Amino acid sequence: METVSFFTFLEEKITEILFQLFFLALVAFLLIFYGVDMLFVVLLVILFISIQGLFQWCLYRKKRNASQHIIDLVDGLEETYYIADVFTKA
Repeated sequence: METVSFFTFLEEKITEILFQLFFLALVAFLLIFYGVDMLFVVLLVILFISIQGLFQWCLYRKKRNASQHIIDLVDGLEETYYIADVFTKA
Protein backbone atom coordinates (compact mmCIF):
# COMPACT_ATOMS: atom_id res chain seq x y z
CA MET A 1 0.00 0.00 0.00
CA GLU A 2 1.12 3.51 -0.70
CA THR A 3 0.08 6.82 0.77
CA VAL A 4 -1.22 9.73 -1.31
CA SER A 5 1.09 12.01 -3.26
CA PHE A 6 1.77 15.62 -2.32
CA PHE A 7 -0.32 16.96 -5.19
CA THR A 8 -3.28 14.79 -4.21
CA PHE A 9 -2.88 16.14 -0.68
CA LEU A 10 -2.96 19.70 -2.08
CA GLU A 11 -6.07 18.91 -4.14
CA GLU A 12 -7.86 17.99 -0.92
CA LYS A 13 -6.96 21.43 0.50
CA ILE A 14 -7.87 23.43 -2.61
CA THR A 15 -10.49 25.60 -0.88
CA GLU A 16 -8.05 26.57 1.87
CA ILE A 17 -5.32 27.36 -0.66
CA LEU A 18 -7.67 29.41 -2.85
CA PHE A 19 -8.86 31.39 0.18
CA GLN A 20 -5.25 32.13 1.17
CA LEU A 21 -4.38 33.23 -2.36
CA PHE A 22 -7.46 35.47 -2.54
CA PHE A 23 -6.60 37.00 0.84
CA LEU A 24 -2.98 37.47 -0.23
CA ALA A 25 -4.06 39.20 -3.45
CA LEU A 26 -6.37 41.49 -1.46
CA VAL A 27 -3.62 42.42 1.00
CA ALA A 28 -1.13 42.99 -1.83
CA PHE A 29 -3.63 45.20 -3.67
CA LEU A 30 -4.28 47.25 -0.53
CA LEU A 31 -0.56 47.66 0.14
CA ILE A 32 0.04 48.84 -3.43
CA PHE A 33 -3.04 51.09 -3.27
CA TYR A 34 -1.71 52.80 -0.14
CA GLY A 35 1.65 53.48 -1.76
CA VAL A 36 3.89 50.73 -0.39
CA ASP A 37 6.91 50.02 -2.58
CA MET A 38 6.14 47.40 -5.25
CA LEU A 39 9.39 45.48 -4.63
CA PHE A 40 8.50 45.13 -0.94
CA VAL A 41 5.04 43.81 -1.79
CA VAL A 42 6.41 41.31 -4.31
CA LEU A 43 9.03 40.07 -1.84
CA LEU A 44 6.38 39.82 0.87
CA VAL A 45 4.11 37.77 -1.41
CA ILE A 46 6.99 35.46 -2.38
CA LEU A 47 7.90 35.03 1.29
CA PHE A 48 4.30 34.23 2.26
CA ILE A 49 3.87 31.70 -0.56
CA SER A 50 7.19 30.05 0.33
CA ILE A 51 6.27 29.77 4.00
CA GLN A 52 2.83 28.37 3.15
CA GLY A 53 4.39 25.85 0.76
CA LEU A 54 6.86 24.75 3.42
CA PHE A 55 4.06 24.49 5.99
CA GLN A 56 1.91 22.39 3.63
CA TRP A 57 4.89 20.14 2.87
CA CYS A 58 5.57 19.61 6.60
CA LEU A 59 1.89 18.91 7.21
CA TYR A 60 1.89 16.42 4.33
CA ARG A 61 4.98 14.66 5.69
CA LYS A 62 3.44 14.44 9.16
CA LYS A 63 0.19 12.96 7.84
CA ARG A 64 2.03 10.64 5.48
CA ASN A 65 4.20 9.31 8.30
CA ALA A 66 1.12 8.76 10.48
CA SER A 67 -0.66 6.98 7.62
CA GLN A 68 2.39 4.85 6.93
CA HIS A 69 2.60 3.93 10.62
CA ILE A 70 -1.04 2.80 10.56
CA ILE A 71 -0.43 0.82 7.36
CA ASP A 72 2.57 -0.87 8.97
CA LEU A 73 0.52 -1.75 12.05
CA VAL A 74 -2.26 -3.22 9.89
CA ASP A 75 0.26 -5.24 7.88
CA GLY A 76 1.62 -6.59 11.16
CA LEU A 77 -1.90 -7.57 12.26
CA GLU A 78 -2.53 -9.46 9.04
CA GLU A 79 0.62 -11.51 9.57
CA THR A 80 -0.43 -12.46 13.11
CA TYR A 81 -3.84 -13.54 11.83
CA TYR A 82 -2.16 -15.72 9.22
CA ILE A 83 -0.16 -17.39 11.97
CA ALA A 84 -3.34 -17.80 14.06
CA ASP A 85 -4.98 -19.60 11.13
CA VAL A 86 -2.11 -22.08 10.97
CA PHE A 87 -1.99 -22.81 14.70
CA THR A 88 -5.42 -23.70 16.00
CA LYS A 89 -6.25 -23.05 19.62
CA ALA A 90 -6.38 -26.07 21.91
